[in-house]
Amino acid sequence: MMKKIAIIVLLYLPLVASSQTWISRKSTQKAKLEEARSAVISEQFIKAVELYASMVNNEDGDANNGGYLLAEYAYALALSHNFDFALATIDKARMNKSKYLDFYTNQVLEIMGLRKLSSKFHYKEVPKWVVAEYRNLLSSHSVEYNSGEKIPRSELDKAYKLLSQKQFVRSLVILYKLEQAYPNAYAIPLVGSYAWECLENFSQAASCLEKAIQMMGDEEGADKKEACIQQLNHLKGDKRGVVSETLKKFAPRLMTYIGVFGTTEMLAFNGRVGLYTNDLFSSSVNVSLSRANGQFNGNVGLSAYKTWHIFVAGLGISYQFGGESNTLSLAPSAGLTFLSEGGKSSFDIMFNS
Repeated sequence: MMKKIAIIVLLYLPLVASSQTWISRKSTQKAKLEEARSAVISEQFIKAVELYASMVNNEDGDANNGGYLLAEYAYALALSHNFDFALATIDKARMNKSKYLDFYTNQVLEIMGLRKLSSKFHYKEVPKWVVAEYRNLLSSHSVEYNSGEKIPRSELDKAYKLLSQKQFVRSLVILYKLEQAYPNAYAIPLVGSYAWECLENFSQAASCLEKAIQMMGDEEGADKKEACIQQLNHLKGDKRGVVSETLKKFAPRLMTYIGVFGTTEMLAFNGRVGLYTNDLFSSSVNVSLSRANGQFNGNVGLSAYKTWHIFVAGLGISYQFGGESNTLSLAPSAGLTFLSEGGKSSFDIMFNS
């Protein structure tokens, strides 16, 4: 008995130490984030940038992974007029889903003086921590964009290359400046259409493509123009198939299983009918019937499972009947799952209560 207690204590102590470290790290991150936000509000932008950089570089907590910490970092960089780094950072932030991404993107572009471009990023809400001051910060620290700025036409290649690197906002800034300098070059809104499509702003993508088509001359060839018109119809309709692909991704699919086992003394039937989706959720109705030595037994149940990376948890409810008694039971379970590359089969290690 004493050995068992000692083993339990030894296993428990590292868990306590680990949880204390996690709580301490969370507390430190929260304090540092509040300090960084206060520095932005008080217009100490260099201090704010240093604090955000420290949090991002150390990957403190889940904030960096969620995108909002990077977005706030981009905002502080823009207020300190470090525009190139601000654009690169907001693009990185947009690789993750976060509630206020369009607000921070809008503000970065507004501060740069690109008001026409910033207006394309509509936001419904302003983060609470800056809601009282963001207008004052914008009016005090935004710059005027020089529409007569010289920009070589070769920058179009750079803009297109940035798209392949998923730097969509940065590419749009270059395209915006090119459009001011070369208003009659159809290639600029053509590339812009693709950039907006990548950002899933399909109405703006369609608007740019429509503009490019109108600017195309006869010398561009009927085939090229027709291809653009077809793409425009897709954007106005099924958005390059993105809607159907999204529905396909999350639409539930049927899973079935039937098994029969028999001997001279026993006959058993097992069946399962359920649904699963690509976001790793499944639910099913399970039926098991057997007859052995003249006695009939059955089990009918409902189960649901959700997977996070390699971890899976589920809950099942079942009704057992036949024999001497009927029983209703509730059974939680948890374990590990290892999916095949195609996601259609798995090897599971489960612990059931």
